[in-house]
Amino acid sequence: MKSDNMVKIYVGEGDENCWVLHEDVLCGRSDFFKMGFKGGFKEAHEKVMRLPEDDPVMFGYFVEVSKHPYHIFASCFFSIVSQNIDTIAKL
Repeated sequence: MKSDNMVKIYVGEGDENCWVLHEDVLCGRSDFFKMGFKGGFKEAHEKVMRLPEDDPVMFGYFVEVSKHPYHIFASCFFSIVSQNIDTIAKL
C-alpha cells in the first residue's frame, strides 16, 4: 500500500454511523471516493466525508465487498437482494 492514511466516512444522519477506512484501498475501489479524497475538495484536506442521504446498511455492504471483492460478493449480493426486494422491484 502506498500510505497509512485513514479517512472517516459518516453515513446517514448524525455521527453514529462512522467508518474509518484506508484511503488508498477505498480510492482504489471507487472513482467517487478517489475524486473526493484525492481531488481538490475539502474532503481531501480534512480526510472526512459525510454522506447524510446514504443508507448505512448499504454502505456497510460496499465496505465488505471492497475488502473482499471476490470472496463474499455472492453472499453480499444475495443478502442485499433479499433484504431490499421491495425496493428493487420498484426499479
